[in-house]
Amino acid sequence: MQTDDTLGLSDNTFADREDKELRFKAKDKQYLTDTEPIEFNGYTVRLGSDNVITLRQKNEHEEYTSRLYVNQR
Repeated sequence: MQTDDTLGLSDNTFADREDKELRFKAKDKQYLTDTEPIEFNGYTVRLGSDNVITLRQKNEHEEYTSRLYVNQR
């Protein structure tokens, strides 16, 4: 079985139990904090100090600049 990355919300108790009962290989979990953003499906996910979660597409500005350059030609 193969799945794409998943994003979940859980407390430590549930996450630990899930790891113990998992019956297939999976990547290690990453934890979002206000000091450590995570990369997820082409986006950077950040937790602000005000507990607001933001998604930003990686290289968004660079891709836009490249498209703009091509469109001008």
